[in-house]
Amino acid sequence: MITSHGETVADDNGIYVRSAFLRSRLRRALASADAVTAPSEFVLADLRAKYALAHGEVVPNGVDLEVAPATVPLDGEYLFAVGRLGAAKGFDLLIDAFARARPEGINLLIGGDGPERDALEQRAKQAGLGAVVSFLGRLSPAEVDAYMRAATAVVVPSRSEAFGIVALEAWRASAPLVMTSRGGAGEFVRDGEDGLLVDPTDLSALADVLIRVSSEPTLRRRIGARGRERVKYFRWQSVARGYEALYEAIAPGGKR
Repeated sequence: MITSHGETVADDNGIYVRSAFLRSRLRRALASADAVTAPSEFVLADLRAKYALAHGEVVPNGVDLEVAPATVPLDGEYLFAVGRLGAAKGFDLLIDAFARARPEGINLLIGGDGPERDALEQRAKQAGLGAVVSFLGRLSPAEVDAYMRAATAVVVPSRSEAFGIVALEAWRASAPLVMTSRGGAGEFVRDGEDGLLVDPTDLSALADVLIRVSSEPTLRRRIGARGRERVKYFRWQSVARGYEALYEAIAPGGKR
């Protein structure tokens, strides 16, 4: 069995685009696999279009519903974003949109580390946001959860997301979710119900959503509560059962 988590669509360095050897090896592996899974149809569609995948099944990602509590320094209202600080994750788009929106009394906290951190910090300063945008560095899972629970909203501005586990983490924390529409997230996040989907490359649209989620507490409570209900369907136990069913199907004597 082969499982792809978006290596061909979300690599900052575009290794599969640059390497004919890796492309040929991936095509050969996919052709010989008894089963191929991905967390979204978005990923499978890329494998079918570019790597001759003839089949494939979606097994979504999961999240632990319980997280150890953590204490983090909190001061006022803020939007929270977290992830690898690389180009694909779109934190530069979020900074630019936040500069347009300038929601009153709300800061932007960005957790995580990566190759773009210095450039992102400089971008925020050049936009005049040095006093309201903070970079928190690497965070433990418990710290991520703590920041999410107190956030005005969690924002995922990725240029491409194979799935987006951050969305599940936000739901677990009952945090209002602003989620990229680029990639697999639109397959499980329901726009206007348990999250707000937006194309982050449209800076005006992203800025409008930041203003909306910052200024409408009723909306935040509603989508946060519905997200908390939805996350129950993404327990790791459920994900494991999906893989177990596939292994049983491809085992000798299985139904496949």
